[in-house]
Amino acid sequence: MSLHTIVLLSYITGLVSCLIGAFSTFILKAKSMNICFALEFSSGVMLSVLFCEALPYAFEKGSFLSAIVSLISGISLLALVQETSMKNPVPNGGVIAVNFCVRNFSEGVLLGTGFFFSSDLGMHLLLSMLVRNTPEIIAFTLSLKKNGTRKAVIFIVCVLIGLFFGAGTHTGCMLGRVDTGVMSIVFAFCSGMMLYTALGDNLPRSHRLYNGRRTEVFCIAGVLVGLFMINLS
Repeated sequence: MSLHTIVLLSYITGLVSCLIGAFSTFILKAKSMNICFALEFSSGVMLSVLFCEALPYAFEKGSFLSAIVSLISGISLLALVQETSMKNPVPNGGVIAVNFCVRNFSEGVLLGTGFFFSSDLGMHLLLSMLVRNTPEIIAFTLSLKKNGTRKAVIFIVCVLIGLFFGAGTHTGCMLGRVDTGVMSIVFAFCSGMMLYTALGDNLPRSHRLYNGRRTEVFCIAGVLVGLFMINLS
């Protein structure tokens, strides 16, 4: 698959997931329960992709030590970005938007290196990320709607977030040409960011928003859906 096709697919995927999130504000009510369920499902898909695809490739293509260091670096960077953002006098929606841009870029890098390694791996990651990103964006847009943000502003922010995914993919394709060791570092680093997103941000936030029973069912459903996407031929 050519570089132009890969980058075009990533831009389309990023924009589609973000625009679905933007248009969901016209359909769904901004209830804490809906936001919670979306975050739980997204985290489940993310964890399945992380442990069944991204991390195994990271350890396969590089040394254990470099993969672990890169994994911890990814966790630390995203935690630092979030901590720094929270200290600034920016509205909460702005903080989440900044984190989304950073994470979308890193996942785009992961996708780009995955495509360079194998078209099958790249397509699996692309499909999994579409399924994962969409509910998380829906949760984000519903949170903005709940805070009184205008729909036009939500639409513009979603488009910007989607563009970061495509830019990250282009960068990942360039990095994938360097060396398999670099590919391992990229996979492990991005896996660290995904791990922090799921366990350090999304799930704790969903539990703060809604304390109802059975929310874990949506996380488990996300894991199962993620496994199904990964194993598609």
